[in-house]
Amino acid sequence: MNYMGVDIGTTGCKAVVFDDSGKMVASAYREYPLMNPEPGFAELDPTLVMEKCFEVIRESAGSSGCQIAALGISSQGEAFTAVDSQGKYLCNAMVSSDSRAAGITTDWVRKFGLEGLYQVTGHAPHPMFSLFKLLWLRENRKDIWGKVHKFMFFEDLLQYKLGIEVPSLAYSLAGRSLLFDIRKHR
Repeated sequence: MNYMGVDIGTTGCKAVVFDDSGKMVASAYREYPLMNPEPGFAELDPTLVMEKCFEVIRESAGSSGCQIAALGISSQGEAFTAVDSQGKYLCNAMVSSDSRAAGITTDWVRKFGLEGLYQVTGHAPHPMFSLFKLLWLRENRKDIWGKVHKFMFFEDLLQYKLGIEVPSLAYSLAGRSLLFDIRKHR
């Protein structure tokens, strides 16, 4: 029996297959460009990222010579994609280094305070977190905001593209959104 791990990073994705003893039997890697269309923006094309993910999954699974019994997925921090009700991407994914929401972060902290946020999320406010990018989208891209059905991190987006109708998200990644209560796990 073989096991696959897929890691979706900021500049590339990889898949590695291990056998029962933990020996690596196959791997594959593909890169994709990080786009900076404006100062402070850092984005990935979700279509290209998912294409590259499926390439590394196919290549490493094919090279392993055995069926894959389980798949584990990890992804880079806070990158998320806005998706409509048909699963269509509405914009590029904003990655961790995207700082366009810096002003919103400052205003939000002034309004809601630091201590309460830290007590719920375990994090100090920073524009890298999803909450502030979501607020930026709501304020600056009403054309996208009005069509959004879901916001998906790359971890649950790959699950969705693999056919899992209700993908799940690890607590560790949910915590990076600043929308997750680390004590109540919701």
